[in-house]
Amino acid sequence: MDKTLKPTDIGGWGRGAGPYGGLADVEFSSRCPPTIRPRTRIIAVCGVNDYNQASSPVDDGWFHSDFYLFRYLFSGLGSNQIWMTCVDPATLVNKYREFVHGNPLETRRVVLDRDMLPAIQQSGNMRVVAPDILLDRFLGTVEYECKAATWNDEHVLILIFGHGDSGNFGVAIGGESTPTAPRLTVKDMASVIQHTKNVAVLMTSCFSGGWVTKRTPDGSKGALNATVMAAAGSTTKSESWAKSESSGRAAGSIYASAILQSAIQMQIGTKEGVETQEDIESSPSYVGWAKFIHDIGSNQVDRMFWQHKIAFSAQDDLWGSNYENVSNLPMVDYKSRWEMLKAIPIDTANPIRNRAPNANFGGSIASLGVGEYGSTTLGQAFPGNFANIVAEQARQYLKSFPGSDASGSNPQHSWFRRIARGQITDSEHLEILSDELCYRNALTGVATRYKDFLELQMDDAHLFDAYAWAQKQEPNEQWDRFSKIHDAIHNASIFGHPAPSQGFFFAKPTEYLAIAFVKSGRPMEQVLAEIKKLAAFRGVMVSFVQKPILNNPEVQRRSNRFFRTFTRLRQRLRSLSPEKNKEKTPKKEREKKNGEPSGSNRF
Repeated sequence: MDKTLKPTDIGGWGRGAGPYGGLADVEFSSRCPPTIRPRTRIIAVCGVNDYNQASSPVDDGWFHSDFYLFRYLFSGLGSNQIWMTCVDPATLVNKYREFVHGNPLETRRVVLDRDMLPAIQQSGNMRVVAPDILLDRFLGTVEYECKAATWNDEHVLILIFGHGDSGNFGVAIGGESTPTAPRLTVKDMASVIQHTKNVAVLMTSCFSGGWVTKRTPDGSKGALNATVMAAAGSTTKSESWAKSESSGRAAGSIYASAILQSAIQMQIGTKEGVETQEDIESSPSYVGWAKFIHDIGSNQVDRMFWQHKIAFSAQDDLWGSNYENVSNLPMVDYKSRWEMLKAIPIDTANPIRNRAPNANFGGSIASLGVGEYGSTTLGQAFPGNFANIVAEQARQYLKSFPGSDASGSNPQHSWFRRIARGQITDSEHLEILSDELCYRNALTGVATRYKDFLELQMDDAHLFDAYAWAQKQEPNEQWDRFSKIHDAIHNASIFGHPAPSQGFFFAKPTEYLAIAFVKSGRPMEQVLAEIKKLAAFRGVMVSFVQKPILNNPEVQRRSNRFFRTFTRLRQRLRSLSPEKNKEKTPKKEREKKNGEPSGSNRF
């Protein structure tokens, strides 16, 4: 039956000024008159490179899983398709055999393997582009396709797969490694779309909701006039499915599964669930589609789906228009196409890992998949002092409840675990990972210092499992309070920004401090005042995070083994020898070549 819905109840933002882009208390009908399905041009980009095996299914390969899932589902549809990547699919198959999609404790499907390569090649729409020019080539392609769509009265669907930044909401596209990769920004996209009508963007990045909420400099309207379907809010992370215990690989994003399942159920409902003549003579509106994704995601895909804070916008605020014409998702028999893919047996993982809403399991929820670093004794697997230290850094980190491996902020967990097991000996790679571990371990200490300064009664950050706490929550007043406090901490940036050499933004400290405030029971006014107080001197508290050094063996045996506040930015020692401290390290040479790093949060 027809009813009205508020976009703001489902993560919607409008084009105008004011709260929620002018959509506060505005309602739209959930159904509308049917229209002719549009012809659509599809442009997709996967920004993940294979530097240091980043494309592996145990690392960032889940972005490739999303990319090839939609490439398969949309195959042969629309007026034109272009799929852009910097890693040849044949290379992916040769190195990693196959990429799969879905919950590891339910039926997964293969979305890329050797048998699928001929069809990809025959389609003629795959573009393998050098990583250093992938972003420019993608923007040029979007601009050209938008002009062609305007000329031919067609719609445009843009799919973006890559790590997203906090703060400026950029998405890493190409480059050598994610932290140093060129960024696709809202401004970039707005400049190539310009005034093109009927443009929709689907994103699976962390913080992708920022593309919905970001305003123009004067705050009068949204920075991007396009329909956006985002996997996460402007302050939240997107997630892949939990890594399987049998192979340790992630299998695409939860959000992509929600989109697929929603499309399947929408088509089933259209065919079988009509109840009245009015329903037969109408179609779901875009606001109805957005609500449907929320409901299907929570009820059929992921019992924690509401924590993702998925976000939506509608070009020209056409929330009440037909969802097919606004989302630009091609109409195809999604169920049949999905079921034609090769099935993967259900994983033999611990059922507690299962995020499916109908999962039955006993026991307590804990931060599974983290803290598992093997039994290698420090010093046995790493004969060198530097390797010993990095191994202990990894062990210290993995024991500190750093969060889910599936989180978009934790793609390096598999590498950290390999370090602790003695499986990485390359000195340059160890140095890169050491920088990231120093940053994360130091921020954990900063979170504890904040907690102590504010006299919040809770275990120190390295002893508290924030992920397990979140898994036990329900969508109630306590979660709303946590969410508001979390966003206030995040927006105040009291934990600073990682330099490119320090990898991805570490989410746990923000979550930990927000939980401490929730547990304190302090009035919201007091909490916000204390967050403001922390922001006033955050430079003092987190300055040493940008300046880690390696200390001597005696210092390593003390409680703060690896960290000392240092007076010069970006200075660190390559060894424990005072004479060698004067030498330029390869790291410093790279910094000299690349210049000072930028300060955006990396995901």
